[in-house]
Amino acid sequence: MKPKFVLQKSKVLEQYNLLKEQCDEVSYSLKSNPIVGKILEEDSSCSFSVHSVESLKVLNDVSRVYYFSQAWNDEVLSELFSLGVRRFVVDNQQDLNVLLSFIESREEKIVLFLRMRLKERTVRTGKHFVFGFYSSEVNELVPKLVANPKIESVGVHFHRKTQNIHEWSLQYELKDSLSEEVLKKIYALNIGGGLPVRYKNSRDRLAHIFEEIEKLRAWLKEFNVKVITEPGRFVAAPGVSLHTEILSIDRN
Repeated sequence: MKPKFVLQKSKVLEQYNLLKEQCDEVSYSLKSNPIVGKILEEDSSCSFSVHSVESLKVLNDVSRVYYFSQAWNDEVLSELFSLGVRRFVVDNQQDLNVLLSFIESREEKIVLFLRMRLKERTVRTGKHFVFGFYSSEVNELVPKLVANPKIESVGVHFHRKTQNIHEWSLQYELKDSLSEEVLKKIYALNIGGGLPVRYKNSRDRLAHIFEEIEKLRAWLKEFNVKVITEPGRFVAAPGVSLHTEILSIDRN
């Protein structure tokens, strides 16, 4: 038989609904599997995290998109606005400056998330591939952005290594990073990086992670801040299986 991947729609929606119970909003990382994204667009209220203009063409309703900055300019922003994108995630000062300058002359308001660095617990080289504003910069920027009449609301995005269980002490780390003033001003916090998938060589830590998310959610309710999760493989992987055949067996 010709090898093929089979996508089970019901399993995709099962994974989505499982996660939706744990948070206020789910934003699927479209680059994980665009076909899964189409299923979620048609059969759920899922939002989408998108990293390129090309990927936007997969979706019909771009109002559900959080678009991540990628060294953009006015030309790229003009295209994004013409397509209807109004929610953005920015991880550096240069892209933020370009965006703020661009929206000065626009009538539309935007939703803006700042990606914040948290302490990395990755060994070796992984720690060098970290993006985002330092927490001190976020604490300084948020009050100014909230006061901007072109910005409807402000949120904070941060990234966790999906399979690294040591990076899931969420409430503890955020209490140490965001001031109470900022927590009172933002409307949402996005847990980027997704959730782990059970592999043959990994242990099932999902119950622990859901417990951490629930603690975080309860704490943020004190500040009227909603929790967004950003799954990719957690939704996409369990619904896909490889159908093939064994051609030969050696030594049993």
